[in-house]
Amino acid sequence: MHDPPQSNQNDCELFLSYSRKDILAAQDLHRSFTHKGGLKVWIDLEGIEPTRDWMEEIRRAILTKHIFIYLKSRHSEASEMCQFELSRAREFGMRIIVIDLCLEDSSLFDKWDVLRLPYRLEPEELTSRIALIVANESKHLI
Repeated sequence: MHDPPQSNQNDCELFLSYSRKDILAAQDLHRSFTHKGGLKVWIDLEGIEPTRDWMEEIRRAILTKHIFIYLKSRHSEASEMCQFELSRAREFGMRIIVIDLCLEDSSLFDKWDVLRLPYRLEPEELTSRIALIVANESKHLI
């Protein structure tokens, strides 16, 4: 378990994990979180190859963020990279928020302390819920 970086309320950052096959949903959420919610989000939109340096960069990015958002879909559940990111987030003791892109049930998260939100919510509703969580988490970072 790691201690999240010390921060003030405006510095709480999110790590957004998603499968490349779900990039449109990830882009929509990223845009909503950053433009409408004013949130700081780390996301890989470039599609960098998973080299050794890239794996270290991902690990470092996860380690320095406060909240891990996992876009759950059949694609992300089958993605080795998404599972790597998710396992690092758990290893580092991050706050994990799961946004379900599909309505399939998964018992994987039943045992974890995670917040699950349905993607079918309007982007503004998802953004406001995430912003509220960030505000609450930020109180613990000061």
